[in-house]
Amino acid sequence: MLFRSNHVFFSEIPVEEKRRFADPEAWVPLVRHRNFNPRLIEETVRLYRGPESAVVVLRQNLDDPQRIWEHIVENELTGEAINTLEVLFIYGGARLEEIQETWYWYREELASSNDMRAFRRGLKILEGTMLAIDGQGVAFHNPSIEDYVRHHMNLGRTDLRALMRSLDDARAIIHFLNIATGYDTAGILQ
Repeated sequence: MLFRSNHVFFSEIPVEEKRRFADPEAWVPLVRHRNFNPRLIEETVRLYRGPESAVVVLRQNLDDPQRIWEHIVENELTGEAINTLEVLFIYGGARLEEIQETWYWYREELASSNDMRAFRRGLKILEGTMLAIDGQGVAFHNPSIEDYVRHHMNLGRTDLRALMRSLDDARAIIHFLNIATGYDTAGILQ
């Protein structure tokens, strides 16, 4: 019921589309989907224009959330928040202080403001939607976000030289090298 009551009910999608969500066969698979994320649902509903069923479009976006994450990252996130995602990708998951320190040096390499208030603002934007912060640990909220950041980096949108120069943790370097030799990484390897 959480799914139906907020994102769909208060959206501007046509009433006939909203009615489709009354059927548990429509909404239960969506909320149980491995990539379920309220932000994905919110953005899909906000951008929905038809003519396909909203249920079908939501399922497509959960199956391949890249197009929604693309919209969010490229149009709604600050540079500080994007750099936080890039740093976390290198680690795959880390303690908050590791991410913060690497972010600081990465921003220094980029000749960008590395004020810790900007880092905290970026974290606040990402927490609960793109990042999960548990105690002092930071990880991607779900695998689709990590997949998107790989895509983002693969397209050359990250200054990988600056990011690599900001690292002093052998574990992060090894993790990144393992990723770089994985699937869908030709752009990263270049």
